[in-house]
Amino acid sequence: MSDATQLVTQATATDTEVGVAENDSQPLTLRDLLAGHGPYFGESTPDDDVLFGRLEGFGIAVWSLSSAVQREYACQLWIESLKQQTFGIPNPRRLVEEAVKAGRKLSVHTDAEGVHTPIHVDELLELQDQPTDWIVPGYAARGELAVFAGAPKVGKTTLLAQFAVAVARGDEILERKTAQTKVLWIDLEQSERRTAGVFRRLSAAGLPIYVCSDSTVRFDVEAFAKTHDVGLIIIDSLSKCWDVTDENDAAQVTVALQALRSLATTTNAAVVLVHHSRKGGGQDGEDVRGSSAITAMVDVAVSMKRRGKGTSRVLQAISRDEQTPQELVVALENGLYASLGSEQDVHLREQRNAVLGAIVQEPVTVTELAEATGLKSGTVRPTCTELYKEGLIHREGTGKAGDAYRYSEVGG
Repeated sequence: MSDATQLVTQATATDTEVGVAENDSQPLTLRDLLAGHGPYFGESTPDDDVLFGRLEGFGIAVWSLSSAVQREYACQLWIESLKQQTFGIPNPRRLVEEAVKAGRKLSVHTDAEGVHTPIHVDELLELQDQPTDWIVPGYAARGELAVFAGAPKVGKTTLLAQFAVAVARGDEILERKTAQTKVLWIDLEQSERRTAGVFRRLSAAGLPIYVCSDSTVRFDVEAFAKTHDVGLIIIDSLSKCWDVTDENDAAQVTVALQALRSLATTTNAAVVLVHHSRKGGGQDGEDVRGSSAITAMVDVAVSMKRRGKGTSRVLQAISRDEQTPQELVVALENGLYASLGSEQDVHLREQRNAVLGAIVQEPVTVTELAEATGLKSGTVRPTCTELYKEGLIHREGTGKAGDAYRYSEVGG
């Protein structure tokens, strides 16, 4: 068993006891682990070439691991160990990242399914003909990565918990029929009590939903998802999941998201990440907080924004698939988000309701209705015509000069 493999034997490892060697009941210490490839203990600052050479050996060992989660966990432990050394190493994260890059062979990628070599273009074209395997049509597909971003308390967790329950039941969500599958919910933001409250309100008891509510991920997510045949993984939130010190550093963000993309592809699960939006806002994914690499690397990026002062929200999305709606308005009704349609549909509906609400028993003209609703006459006039044709209001007058149409309640 290699040092790197020993490093991730126990996901519940502590700082000083980080694994158990084969045929050995005693836990491995960090000192033991570093003895294989890492910097020397008890010595002065090592020569740069020696240090990088030993870390490069670690990088090679990392890529012998099939699990992306194991690789990421191993790197995190190495970064922490380098920070603790008495001689002090500037920017240990960058050092480990470079070592891992140096250890990777780009020609062949090995994972749990075996060795994957380049395929002929004909095989690629056959794959292209296969439809997207949606779990939640337009928003979450098997083997793909999605991010839902928004301001704090905008409703991201509430909406995605509803996604989880709908998928576990195989029900509709936002007028979209889900593909029923097991769900893994990793909640790194809330306490277990609050997480339990969210799912209790959604009547989730008995559903195939697995929940991890902790401040850190201390288990092999990939192995768990494969063992339990999980089809949807929701991680709340991205900033608590990855070990990125600067979200605006494209290099750090790319490395971290590659591990999460690998999780999606190796488990064939839809991986949905909850993230925050930047204070300045933006369009076309630019409001997702951090480096633009986040939006570039995911397959679907959704921004959840408040719409007015009520409970309605706008889901603005950019996607690699045309099935994802660019814009969808949702509203919280009885604790559940419901689809209201596009922004244009909702706007027209609001105009219609405003006009209908301003019509009373006493006949009124278009000009009077425009003043009462604050809408333009050019908007009120066709709206009144539609309402009249539908039999919802009464109309009198000829509509000619000196005898304008006047509208009133039916039976008024």
